[in-house]
Order: sequence, then C-alpha cells, then structure tokens
Amino acid sequence: MRKTFVALTAMALVGSAAMFVIGPRLAGAQGGGSYGNDADILVIGDRLYVANSGGNPTFPGISSPSISVFSINATTGFLTHITGSPFIVGNSPIEITLAATLDGRFLYLGQPFDRTITVFSIGVDGSFAPVSGAVYTVGTGSAFPSLKNMKVTPDGRFLAVSQLPGIFMYQIDSGGRLTLVPGSPFFHSSSQFAFRSLDVNCESTFLYAVRPEQFIPYSEVYSISPTGSLIYSSSAPFLQGWGRNTVFGMLSPNDRYFFVSDFSVSKAIASFTVAPDGSLGVVPGSPFSIGASGVTDESVPGGLATNRAGTILYASLRRNLIGAYAISSNGALSPVPGTAVAARDVGITTEIYALAAYPGRTCQPVPVFDFCIQDESNGNLLKFNSTTGNYQFTNCSTLTLNGTASIIRKGGIISLQHYGSDRRLIARIDTSSNIATASIQVFGQASTFGIIDRNISNNSCSCNNGS
Repeated sequence: MRKTFVALTAMALVGSAAMFVIGPRLAGAQGGGSYGNDADILVIGDRLYVANSGGNPTFPGISSPSISVFSINATTGFLTHITGSPFIVGNSPIEITLAATLDGRFLYLGQPFDRTITVFSIGVDGSFAPVSGAVYTVGTGSAFPSLKNMKVTPDGRFLAVSQLPGIFMYQIDSGGRLTLVPGSPFFHSSSQFAFRSLDVNCESTFLYAVRPEQFIPYSEVYSISPTGSLIYSSSAPFLQGWGRNTVFGMLSPNDRYFFVSDFSVSKAIASFTVAPDGSLGVVPGSPFSIGASGVTDESVPGGLATNRAGTILYASLRRNLIGAYAISSNGALSPVPGTAVAARDVGITTEIYALAAYPGRTCQPVPVFDFCIQDESNGNLLKFNSTTGNYQFTNCSTLTLNGTASIIRKGGIISLQHYGSDRRLIARIDTSSNIATASIQVFGQASTFGIIDRNISNNSCSCNNGS
C-alpha cells in the first residue's frame, strides 16, 4: 500500500509559520506558511507549493510575499527546498492565494491587496517564471481584501476566482493567459463575505462554492457552461445547529461526496452526496462529530484533504491537531483510531489552517505501463506504454517526468525518443536479450540521468519505498 503524506500550513499567533509533512510517523521540514486559505498550499506532481504572506518572520529580511517550493521525497514524505526557494512574488502585505493547472504547466498567484492575478509558467524542476504581460486586475473599485480563493477547472480551460460580489471566471489559453468570461462576476445570493473555498468536479461541469454565512446558503452549486459562464443550480440543504462558519469544502476524489467543515462551536464536518445533476443531499448522520482521542475543548475543524483513494478525510483541528476520518461507502465519516495527532514542532500558540495530501488528487486516468527499465546501481526508473508511448521517469528522489515519446519497433528492439523544449529522452530496449539503456537530459537542471539495465526481467518497476 502506498503511503499518504499530509502537509500543512500553520500560523503562530505571533506571526511565525512552519510547514510539516506527516506519514506513519511525524517528520518535519521547515518551510513557510500563511494566513489561512485552503489554496495556500498545493501539491503539483512531486512538488509542494506554499504561499507565504508578506513580512513572514520565518524568512528574516523578506518583507514581500513569497512562494516556497519543495521537492517531496516519495519514500519518507520529507521536503527539500528546490534551488532558489522561497521565490519573492508580488507586493501584498497579507495572505496570497494559489491555483495551478492539473498538468502542472501554469501557476496562478492571487493578491488581495491589489486584486491582481499573475500567471507563471512552471519549469520541469518546479521553479516558475512570469508569463510576459500576464497580470490581471479582478473587478473594479475597492474590494480589498476579498480575493479569497482560486480554482482551475480540471480540464484546464477556466480559472474561477472568488472575489466580492461573486465568482469571476477566466478562460485560459494555450499559453496560460486569461480572458474574462462575459457576465462575470456570477453569484446567486448577495453577501458581505466572499466565497472562501471553491472546488470543481473532474468533468469540469459543476463548481461548488463555500462561504462563512449563517443565515443564507453556505454552499452553492453552479453548472459550468461550455463558454465558462456559471449558472446557479442549487444550494446545500440546511443542517440544524451547524454552518455558522463554513469556510472549507472539497469533493471526494470520485466526485460522489462533498465535505464541508464548520470552523465554529458545532465541532462537526458535514458530508453530502453529489447527484448526477450536481445537487447535494445529506448523508445520513451528517454532520459528523470530530470527536476522537486527543481532541481538546477548543478543537474545531478547518482545512480538509483526502488521500488519493478517497478512503480517508484529514482535517486540521484548532489549534494544532490533525484528525483522520474513514469515509464509508455511503459517505459517512468516523474517526480513525489513534487520532487526532499533534503535528511535530507545531506548538500550542500555532494554528493549522490548510492541508494538502501527497500523492495529490488526480482527475486523469492512471497511466498503464507495460514495460519498465531500471538502473541496477542508482535506481533510476523508466516506465512506458509500448503502444501509446506514454512514459514516466523518476530518479526515485527529487524528479519525476511524465510525457509521450515516439515508439520505433524493429524486430525485438524497441526505441523511445522524446525531444521536448525542456528535455531529451532516448531509450533502447532489446527484448531478445533483456538488455536496455536510456538517457534523460533535463535542460533546466543541466543534468543527465542514465539507465543501464542488464536484465529487464528482474525489475521491481517501483522505487524501494514500501509501496
């Protein structure tokens, strides 16, 4: 079974912040944190992106906001800053928010201070660079500081931005640039509160928006038209005594359930069923108490994340606990024995706001690979589909590359070639003698990774990570 690791952002009451990864045991790596958006922390492939608000004392001398980028060790979950991290971005003195395309090509930075969105292209090493001229102001007038959350639709076509009075939709072109969808902003109920959480189903047909409001619908469902405009569909059913401060909501990986945390005295997480038309129904027994071993009197649920299989829901519990809840086949939640867990080195003066799980949620089919070659000394691993050319290379540490290569067959020889803007891959597999070689050059890192496999028949086809 593959391990799941949970990363978090935390903000100490005195303003400091730290980030940690937890697995079967707690393991810490210093990083950056921010002030409590569920989009402050993103898993993109084997990288973790964390938004740091301006003036974060975790990085003395850095007064502007920044983004920390870590490589994730797939075996231990440990984090390592990539070269140049943290990266200075923008000028917002308060929290910033992030979104990314599912393919990991583009990163979007939202700044409430000046209501701007900046587009970055992401390199193969996880670093990013601004797309020329791609800075956009959201809305008009004084809406500070209501730019709260952003979400890219899984199909990569649209960016949804939460800012009063509703949701601004942008079309994304092939270069990551944005065009405002006519009719923006879209909203059903007027409110003094911006939506704090946005999620979109894998088919990119429904958007789910959550805001902290007691007397109007706290979760709204919108259908997404082919042009990107939003059409109000329905609201979540009312739950007696629950929903005073609903700020986090997320879909299960299979899009069958929608979970919402109430950061208030109700101390409960609601679970809703998702119908084919996108509407929400109450899971029997919902909302579910966060009660578990170790939960304190002041514990309330905040940020949410799930494992990729969709069998466990993780929740940050004020102030410094993480709870784990089994998700049953009907969407009901029950505490996993032994939780809640105190994150290592997060003190009692620190509050955990947002979580992200690794490996992250994916809306793409799991690639099918029928061949693998593996270096006998360094562990470099190349898996590929001999029909489609889809491949995945990893050095089982800090680098994973996915792509599609050309396939050439001559007798028992299979050759792969991929000449991209950021890489060059050449591989040769002799199926008659079970010998293979490969060379993968990564231009951005000025690095070349080699594979010499003298017997492809005895490969494990996996990193030695206990998976």
